[in-house]
Amino acid sequence: MVVIVAAVVVAACASAQADTGSVAYQGDAAHDGWQQDGSVALPAPRAWADTFNGPPTYPLIVNGVAYVVAGPTSGSDVALFALNASTGATIWEHTLTSSTGLTYDAGRVFTVDGGGLLTALDAGSGAIDWSVALPGQTDFTAPPTAAGGIVYVGGAGFGGTLYAVNEATGALVW
Repeated sequence: MVVIVAAVVVAACASAQADTGSVAYQGDAAHDGWQQDGSVALPAPRAWADTFNGPPTYPLIVNGVAYVVAGPTSGSDVALFALNASTGATIWEHTLTSSTGLTYDAGRVFTVDGGGLLTALDAGSGAIDWSVALPGQTDFTAPPTAAGGIVYVGGAGFGGTLYAVNEATGALVW
């Protein structure tokens, strides 16, 4: 029985790492930022630049759109921007109280704030699809990860909790 379970877990991990569409923190399932592309020549010329009201987060780039959170480091709201990756033009902007980072899956951008409010936004329009307050923890500092219809979020404060949330509805799976 243990061998079968281990084989299923290993197969699931292998298929997750083979998924080149994973766009979580550091861009791949290993979270190491490695991208193999022999056509990239450095130094790369600057295509455009933007100025934000505060430091920007690590960008999430999907389907020609760069999603980035920027704003003051404390005491005020931040904004989630969707920018045309080719031109830098703002496609949409949405105000957030805070953000630990971003992830994307199936046409939605997901963000969680420091208090555990997980929000799903339509990647094309920036409209909020749903928001849910994750129960039982008080400190959320890691970016969410989304794959296969589930958003995974880690919370701390009273021990630690890993949450699985349905991407389409915001319902807590476990």
